[in-house]
Amino acid sequence: SRNMLLKNEDCVSVVSFIIYTWLFDKTQTAPYLFILGDLGSAKSRLKDLLKLTCFNATDLGTSVTPANIFRMQDTVRGTLFIDEFELDKSDQSNPMIQILNEGYKEGGVVIRTESHNGRQYEPTPFSVFGPKVIASRSVPQDDAFLSRCFVINTESVDTSVLEERGIPLDITPE
Repeated sequence: SRNMLLKNEDCVSVVSFIIYTWLFDKTQTAPYLFILGDLGSAKSRLKDLLKLTCFNATDLGTSVTPANIFRMQDTVRGTLFIDEFELDKSDQSNPMIQILNEGYKEGGVVIRTESHNGRQYEPTPFSVFGPKVIASRSVPQDDAFLSRCFVINTESVDTSVLEERGIPLDITPE
């Protein structure tokens, strides 16, 4: 990548994922891109570059709740971005992990009871199928979730190395 340092195999995974996001509705599964790295390792930079290139990119920010994920995926039908995905409990009993584990397959839904017309509550399905980019400093403790991800490890690099290689420190419209 011209704007950051990645291993060649990670570049292939990232580019493949970007292309996939433009075609995901033609597939039966939706792998996720999981960006793993410490503070200052360019996770946010990679996420920002992906937001410029993935289909219908929607950033959910850092305070994501399970409701944000299923409602937004159902609404935007594009690529969701989740930052700072640090969970106290990240096993299969976590609602966030449950939604993400369901969202990798075509037809994956979450059913919630919703108020209709202000008084009547009815079961309402929300589509959770679609590509997601998730950035974190730690690895979730659910093997099923991780099996749905391409994991990209980012590493801290001294800014002098970036400057030597002509990699801009800030992403601008140019």
